[in-house]
Amino acid sequence: MTPPLLAKSCPDPASPPPPATLAGHTVQVLDCAERILQARARDSLEAAGLPPELGARLHRIVCLAAFLHDLGKANDQFQAMVRTNSRKRQLLRHEALLLWLAWPGKLLGSWLEGGAGGAGDLRLALAAACGHHRRFPDDAIRTEGTSGQLTILAGHPDFHEILTLGARRLGLGAPPSLTDQELKESWRNPLKRHLDDCALQLDEELRCDSEAAHLLALAKALLVAADVAGSVLPRAGGDVGWLDEALTWGGEGLLDGVVSSRLKGAPLRPFQNGVAQSTAPVTLVRASCGTGKTIAAYAWAARQHSGRQLWICYPTTGTATE
Repeated sequence: MTPPLLAKSCPDPASPPPPATLAGHTVQVLDCAERILQARARDSLEAAGLPPELGARLHRIVCLAAFLHDLGKANDQFQAMVRTNSRKRQLLRHEALLLWLAWPGKLLGSWLEGGAGGAGDLRLALAAACGHHRRFPDDAIRTEGTSGQLTILAGHPDFHEILTLGARRLGLGAPPSLTDQELKESWRNPLKRHLDDCALQLDEELRCDSEAAHLLALAKALLVAADVAGSVLPRAGGDVGWLDEALTWGGEGLLDGVVSSRLKGAPLRPFQNGVAQSTAPVTLVRASCGTGKTIAAYAWAARQHSGRQLWICYPTTGTATE
């Protein structure tokens, strides 16, 4: 029996729970992406200064990115890593492998273009998918300490199942029937050249199309949210309905309560009060660790956006690395 393709490690790789499989995780992230878009697409477009008429295009790009985001994990080196907890270096990060699989002109490119609305939006979806761990393209190709080749498991039944899922959910045509593909890096550097070409094409397009650049920024943010939510879903009992509740949680006075509990009866510091009173679209705060920058952010949100939700990120500490 062919072992299932995994998206992440689990205690029993031979009999993994559905959320650990590549197909199961893809379904959950796609479900979460659709819920997040339903709740947040219009507000996201408004925040980026884009017209609401772009909602359908944003929805298409994000859902395509959600469908594709982990497809590059269907390779022998990644599967060996999650099954054995091996630390052996992989030739290619799974995000980079996705570009080799799905970029216009590649193995899945022509099949995906129809559902993406053309090659341009397919490139945006792929760029969003490649950025969902924020580490691409750094260290995408790792020739030292690797065999210099890997096998794309495109002939695996789970790979075909995932393509069929995409065809059904995204309105794509019948998926192509593929076999395993051998991929080698040589002295001619075909992989690096392809990645460089992808980056160059995308940079040229975004320089000439600010609307596409803004859409890409939104698509990346929404995909990261969907991937995190999809990974949390098993701990929420597998019910995607918890996401609807999370996206509507909030209300008047909630953030004031957060600030009060953090302050423990003390007043806001002068710089915190200054942040809270800021009406600028962006407020940059430079202060030492432990001085209360997070409290200042909550106080700002309580005064400037009472009743609205707040997204908090800690990019410097790794507590929310995505």
